[in-house]
Amino acid sequence: MAGPTLEDLLSVSESLETGAARAYAAFSYLFGEGNARLRRFWWEMSVEEWEHASLVAMARVLLSRKGGLERPAPFSPESAAAAPRRAIERVNASLREGSLTLREAFEAAVEIERSETNRIFAEVCRLLAKEARDADLPALAAAAEAAGAEGSDHVEHLLEEMKRTLGDPDLVREARRNLSGNLS
Repeated sequence: MAGPTLEDLLSVSESLETGAARAYAAFSYLFGEGNARLRRFWWEMSVEEWEHASLVAMARVLLSRKGGLERPAPFSPESAAAAPRRAIERVNASLREGSLTLREAFEAAVEIERSETNRIFAEVCRLLAKEARDADLPALAAAAEAAGAEGSDHVEHLLEEMKRTLGDPDLVREARRNLSGNLS
């Protein structure tokens, strides 16, 4: 049996990015009531994840035109996606139950951002940039390269808002330690 393909990688990446985007949009609605800064923060986090999902869709289009979706993936996206999927599933369950606290939302965001989601997305960006350059689409190549490199800014933004909102230096220190692989 053949191993995972680029189509598998793109499907997993798209699922993770849209799952995170939906979670962050729900946080914006749930915790933004009466707090414009917090509503805007979670909304911006969601928009960024939707932008990532759009880049994954662009990669799929470019690769499908060249018959490249069946090429082997550089790693197994399914095993890499296990932790972020669990985090997103926990968030969704808590949202359904109506039991999610703001602290739990930040902790879930840390789990999502520290997971393999960023590794998978970075690989998709690398592939998209290469395919875009080969197709003579320099603006798309530049966008993919920039998105692949922005992970540390996204994580810093999360940590800054966590510190501002929760005011728990121990929690922020622990989150920073957990996210250290995603910071520049």
